[in-house]
Amino acid sequence: RQVLELGLALKRRHETELEHMLSAAGGSYSRNGIGAVSLPGPREVLTWYYEQEQVLALRYRESGRLTDDPNVRLVFDRLGADQIEHVARLKSVYRGFSSA
Repeated sequence: RQVLELGLALKRRHETELEHMLSAAGGSYSRNGIGAVSLPGPREVLTWYYEQEQVLALRYRESGRLTDDPNVRLVFDRLGADQIEHVARLKSVYRGFSSA
């Protein structure tokens, strides 16, 4: 639960940074997201969550590479570093959960 809460706090911070960057460029953000997802059990949820977090880390890194704006690149680099740290923390929890 603690890792999921940390991940949610991280996502909120990332959302705020991305929203700020988008609004500075004259864009807007839609808060219409996907509803709650129902998954079978704790192990499956943790596996799915871990995979999603890895994909997000790669997307941040790739987005940073695709821009020629150094300020935008810095934002994506920072978000990617946060995400990689979160994935490592999640991996540690997953190992503990798998060996239990």
